[in-house]
Amino acid sequence: TVMHSLNGVNWTDIGNASPKGGIENRYDHLHLQPPTGKNYYRIRARELTGELKYSKVVLVNVDDKGLLSIYPNPAQGGQKGMLRLTKPGVIHIWRADGRLVSTAFYPAGTHTLNIKGLTPGIYLIGDGEHSINWIIQ
Repeated sequence: TVMHSLNGVNWTDIGNASPKGGIENRYDHLHLQPPTGKNYYRIRARELTGELKYSKVVLVNVDDKGLLSIYPNPAQGGQKGMLRLTKPGVIHIWRADGRLVSTAFYPAGTHTLNIKGLTPGIYLIGDGEHSINWIIQ
């Protein structure tokens, strides 16, 4: 179960995700309308023995003042990045060495970016007016 909190103390279930992967399970869940400010997330999993276990807590700070944001940042290879836009636009992803990785139009909202195939490093994500650095480890 994917859990959400605004304060890291009081938790709400926001969805279910099935584990993907081998020994190290990975989970995907998209929180479409996260509130502005600090958002805490964790996974509650029931082991085969019936015991409940909780993942580490992850903090995502959502800033509506920015026109675009990306999380997680830094990201681990194999994860998916979540791109959040407050207005529609053409988004370019550049490697730190100046090589263009992709260009695509995205409407306002939250979108999944596939990190698979991107080498570790620093990337610049922007719409021509605004940009942010995205680190992939």
